[in-house]
Amino acid sequence: MARERLHGATRRDFIRGAFALGAALGWGPTRIFEFLDRGGGLAHGIGEKAQNLLVICGFAGAGGYWHNLFPHPDALVGQNATATQGERYAPRMPLHFLQDAAGGGVATNMGGAFLGRFHDYSGNGGRLAAMPDAGGGLGAWAPGERFKRLRGAANMGFRGFQSQNDTSRAIDRRIYGSDRIPSNRSVSPNDNFVVYARESPFQKYGLKKGITQIEGGPIQIHANGAQNHRIRTNGNWTIMAAAATCQQEVRPAVLQALLVGQYSGTGYANAREFYGNLPGAPEPAVVNNAAGMVSLFASNAVKAGGALINPRNAVLYEAFYKGMLGTQKSATLPTYFRSYQTTKLGSHLVGVNLADKLTPTAADQRRYGLTGNSPAKFAEFRNRLIIAEKAFKLGLSTMICIGMEPDDIHSLYTSSGQGGINAAQASAILGTFLDAFMEGLTVDEEGKRVPDPFHPELTLGDNTVILFVQDNLRSTFDNPGWPDDSLLNQNRAWILSNGFLQVGAFGGERPLSAGGSSEGGYFDPVTGDLLTATQAANAFAGGNTARVREIYGEMAMAATLYAVTRGNTRRVADFYTGPDYPVLRVPQLL
Repeated sequence: MARERLHGATRRDFIRGAFALGAALGWGPTRIFEFLDRGGGLAHGIGEKAQNLLVICGFAGAGGYWHNLFPHPDALVGQNATATQGERYAPRMPLHFLQDAAGGGVATNMGGAFLGRFHDYSGNGGRLAAMPDAGGGLGAWAPGERFKRLRGAANMGFRGFQSQNDTSRAIDRRIYGSDRIPSNRSVSPNDNFVVYARESPFQKYGLKKGITQIEGGPIQIHANGAQNHRIRTNGNWTIMAAAATCQQEVRPAVLQALLVGQYSGTGYANAREFYGNLPGAPEPAVVNNAAGMVSLFASNAVKAGGALINPRNAVLYEAFYKGMLGTQKSATLPTYFRSYQTTKLGSHLVGVNLADKLTPTAADQRRYGLTGNSPAKFAEFRNRLIIAEKAFKLGLSTMICIGMEPDDIHSLYTSSGQGGINAAQASAILGTFLDAFMEGLTVDEEGKRVPDPFHPELTLGDNTVILFVQDNLRSTFDNPGWPDDSLLNQNRAWILSNGFLQVGAFGGERPLSAGGSSEGGYFDPVTGDLLTATQAANAFAGGNTARVREIYGEMAMAATLYAVTRGNTRRVADFYTGPDYPVLRVPQLL
């Protein structure tokens, strides 16, 4: 049987049969695995690939920041009536680029601490300067231009929908020429778009690093963690544990899974509970902050008085250890590939002062666009991202979950904002952080590409998935006091998949009109067209609207794992048991 056909249950059955045959021949388990590996790497999946995974978790409402950087496109259809108001959108919406000064639309350089690009949306956009084309297809930004639509997306959330609201239907007739919005099956990608703010990250990459927005998962307001991170709700199996389990087979690391942040609170007793209970998953390392991330990798051998404090001794130790391994008869056996690769990396790290290599420097802070330690919530998040970038580069970890500091941002859309940071300022800072993180995984300080240690044909930036989850979505149409609840008490995941998921919005909310209130739902996993909550619940959850939220959240995490495993649907099926979701996947030849 061809190797490519032996995956999942089929492969496990084959291996069980081989063990039965081996027992009859008097072979031990090690000899059986060696035989299988020599025949094509069947025992451990050697030869398969996986991406790194960075999970960014919004605590206690902090996930709301991402609305501004990754806006839902269906709220911004139609032609602009003015610079800030169209048929559906208006300054009432929680989007920083629709605001004036009083609504938090002015960003400053914070006395020189913020080095990135900042914008002033007051004065009807007249203070917005022209910006050059970043190179991703958006084109140059004209003076006063508040946002852009980039066409070519695979899906928009309200395809195939017919509103039951008279005002909303009238708007659709003006825009689409029909009460019912054309189906995803009847339009071309040029009819669909994603939306970029001036501060949105990844512009230079265009749709290559476009965001996939998926509606689903429950909310739990002000929980320290997320509620849409489970790939299987029953048993508390999470995307972090599933990804680390898959990664350990093909890209072993010193610490396979790392969680940073204070995860205890309303939703979880501790970080271990947040990580979940997936059997066989690597045990995660858990720390509270960026300083804890650094201390995990500090080697006592190179501290004062340590045996390897002399760098020449460290080099000798590493050379001796690797040479000793290379003389072993087992060195050429694929069975030992993973353990030998891990211990060789470990022998190098024992003699390396990783505290120095991982600690954020002043140069790192400048590269990320924010110097110093204020505002503390963003300075800490910056440091966590810098350390995650360096840990990925060194091959120290493959799944890192960064918790944002708990941040209940009800007053973000005011001139003073939340804790002195308003909507425009937060968007400028966070967009700069994410661009710096991706750039750091793509090119080094000398402009040379940063290869993935496991797959040098790829850069680390092109082999790292970024997933945004949170405890609650927040209102998507009403920013005064910025309420916590979404329309259906549903959550949303934003995913950067590196081309393994279709770019666009799947399900979502939109304002009924420019005045407020909203409508929305989930999506047909085959066509991408919108399904109301009732339609989705009847189709997949026996009419249970609470369960359908969980089902769509699980689907979003299955899609994320599909990206992490670089399109391996068979591996995803080991963790996910919900409805199939072909509309989300970019098919891959494995």
